[in-house]
Amino acid sequence: MEPQINIVTLGVNDLDAMMEWYQSKFGWTPSRNLDGTISFRLTNMVLILVPEKKLARKLFVWHDWKGFKRMVLTIGFNSEKQLDDAFRELENNGVFIIRQPEKTAEGAYKGYVADPEDNFWELAWYPFVEMDCPGRNFPLPESVFQS
Repeated sequence: MEPQINIVTLGVNDLDAMMEWYQSKFGWTPSRNLDGTISFRLTNMVLILVPEKKLARKLFVWHDWKGFKRMVLTIGFNSEKQLDDAFRELENNGVFIIRQPEKTAEGAYKGYVADPEDNFWELAWYPFVEMDCPGRNFPLPESVFQS
């Protein structure tokens, strides 16, 4: 598997306040995604802000303020097969599986694993996004966002 992180997803309490904070303090330009989340295109990656309870439900974990860290690191793939191969390798290496890969309502294909300290990793294939080589910008098409 390539050593890369393409997307960092943060669970937040107040989506609009956090969007404003990243915009005003860091100078980053936000985009509201079709699913209501907020994205910031950064060099070589994307930061996505998600309501924390929605993120917890997505991962099937309890939102108890103790074990849930409100963050997901995403490794992107260019096909379902690439994702399945990597997932199988992780499974064979004894990595804890949170959710097996499956299609989402948005048309993506995703699975989730956790490291020994319960940090969540999403392995994802988005049919509308081609993953980059290191050193290039992460190319999310405008159709992913709504103004």
